[in-house]
Amino acid sequence: MASKTQVVGSFFEWMAACFLQTHGLVLYQKNFQCKYGEIDLIMRDGAEWVFVEVRYRKTSSYVTPLESISYHKQKRIHKSVWIFLNQLNSSDAFRIDIIGVTPKQAFTQSYINTISLEILAKKSPKIAQLWFKSFWKKRYNFEWIPAAF
Repeated sequence: MASKTQVVGSFFEWMAACFLQTHGLVLYQKNFQCKYGEIDLIMRDGAEWVFVEVRYRKTSSYVTPLESISYHKQKRIHKSVWIFLNQLNSSDAFRIDIIGVTPKQAFTQSYINTISLEILAKKSPKIAQLWFKSFWKKRYNFEWIPAAF
C-alpha cells in the first residue's frame, strides 16, 4: 500500500491534471518514470507536448512550491523529457510547466477522503472534474507557470 505522502502527492497531481484540463490540455500519461526520475504529468496542448512538475506545500512560509525546484531537479526533468521523446521517436514541440499548489486555509483533507477521491477520479473522471471545479478550486491556490524552464 502506498504511504500517506504518496497518496497525498498523487491526489495533488490529479488536482493539477483537472486544473490543466479545464484550460484545454489533454492528459496523456501520469508518473512517467525513467532512470533520471519521474515526470508527474505528460499532457498535450494541441500539437505540443507539455511536461508538468507538480509541487504542493502545506505552507509557503519557508519556500514556495515553485522555489522548491532545484537546478539539479530541473536537469533531471530535462533528461527525463528527452528519454520520453526518444522512446516515442517524437520531434514535436514541447515545454515544461510547473503547477504550484498551496492551501487557502490549513490542509484538513483526511487520508481516507484522499483515497476516495483517487477512486472517484479513476471511475468517473467527468464527475471528478466537476467536483474539482466546484469544491477544491475554492480551497487551494494554483499557480501555473507555462514554459518555466
